[in-house]
Amino acid sequence: MEKITDHLGNTYDTLKDMCAEYGVSVNCYTKRMQRGASKRDALTMPCDKHYYKYNGHIFLSKSGLLAYAGLNEGEFYKIADKVKKI
Repeated sequence: MEKITDHLGNTYDTLKDMCAEYGVSVNCYTKRMQRGASKRDALTMPCDKHYYKYNGHIFLSKSGLLAYAGLNEGEFYKIADKVKKI
């Protein structure tokens, strides 16, 4: 069986072992990876929150993302297709 490697190059016997080391569930990690998160972000961001990924940046809130993009709430549609919720 092939070992699992984290973003730092550490190896683990299973995905479950790696996730346990970082304190995230396998379900949370898998969903984030499917949504386009990096391995580092999927392992290190708390699982009880959702984040927004836009233009290579991670935002803790939609309002922070909108401020970065220079948009107000009503203009979110302009970038919605480029935003991933992770």
